Amino acid sequence: LPIQVTKWNTYSTKEQCCRAAYGGQVSNACLCSLDEKPYVCYEVKTVSLTLTINPSTLGLTVNLPLPTGYERTRLVTRLKNAIRINIKAALSSDTKHRLKVVDVKILTIGGVAVNARRLGQIVALGDRSLQTVTAIKIQVKIEYSCLPNECRVVEMWIKEKVN
Repeated sequence: LPIQVTKWNTYSTKEQCCRAAYGGQVSNACLCSLDEKPYVCYEVKTVSLTLTINPSTLGLTVNLPLPTGYERTRLVTRLKNAIRINIKAALSSDTKHRLKVVDVKILTIGGVAVNARRLGQIVALGDRSLQTVTAIKIQVKIEYSCLPNECRVVEMWIKEKVN
């Protein structure tokens, strides 16, 4: 069962191929794909959380009606950046599981859908103009590495820290 990676190199086993062609690979993905794993192999998982936060906890004040166009884009970007920083800080005590915030979506700001296009949708909240927003609904995706037998515990820890 020779394994040939190039026309010059032939290996008698997949493990030999992994060690020669992918030696030093940080993830050990090649070696971890073997039936008989010579290493402790971590799994990469993603947890998705939907949360409601108060922008004041991020050090920001947001008022209705929401801005439109470029100003709305700037507001959403500022919120996303502040949320990323806040979540990274909440998770900073864990250095073992390679935690990474991979996505932050702002779903609603003060009950207004962020993707509302028409001005009528933006101010359809009636009398609530110039009111300070106290609730922003977000969705956050966090990636982490774990040993197969500890993934559930790590996910529960992440949920506890972020909520």
